[in-house]
Amino acid sequence: MKRKGIVAFLLILALGSGLALLNRCSGGDMATVRIKFNHYYQTTSYSNRNWVDRILGFFSTKAFAGMTWSPNLGSLGLSVTGQGMSAILVSIPSGSSEFTIDVPSGSARTFTVTNTLEDNGSNVPTNWKGKATIDLSPGSETALTINMIPVTRIWMITPNTETAYIGWVLISGVPISGYHVYRSLNPNGPYTEIPNSPTASNSINDSGLSAGTTYYYTISVFGSYGEGEMCEPYSVTMY
Repeated sequence: MKRKGIVAFLLILALGSGLALLNRCSGGDMATVRIKFNHYYQTTSYSNRNWVDRILGFFSTKAFAGMTWSPNLGSLGLSVTGQGMSAILVSIPSGSSEFTIDVPSGSARTFTVTNTLEDNGSNVPTNWKGKATIDLSPGSETALTINMIPVTRIWMITPNTETAYIGWVLISGVPISGYHVYRSLNPNGPYTEIPNSPTASNSINDSGLSAGTTYYYTISVFGSYGEGEMCEPYSVTMY
């Protein structure tokens, strides 16, 4: 009986080891994600051309108008976050249009991609970000497309009696619908959209503020592709 017990124990141990090995070989609790960075562009409109231009258009190549994100706009930074996992930070070489990575499986895995070009101070966007959140099953292989959307920057906030005047960079060369303006009492949020937002302008007044209080503002771009990421917060102390 004793010998049979030892044999049974060894069989169970071998079976457990085999299952563990199979689990590792099949991906275990990891999932493979192939990320494609979606180029954002606007094609030139031909709807108002006369008949001569339309005929000549058959013999020409359609051009792209406006600034677009492309893999040549600097190297990319990728972060993957989610509950129960340590954040993953990866640098992706310039020129990459897609990237494959293994991450822990689970629900609500958030992939954030940003380019690393320095702000050149102009209205043409140099900062682009994209984000997507998906659920991942153990051992799965998933294709994920992330839209790269321009990010503006706040260049001035002027306090007045109970009112703050906020101005930011007007994104040019990219077809956008407008901007969402958010306010918080903490730089890390949470942020709440202010009255009169969204707006198509690159400035707005925020009224009803309290003297001696510091407020933090951030702005996001939105359009037919959705809402982009918020820019770096900018603070102002009212008087």
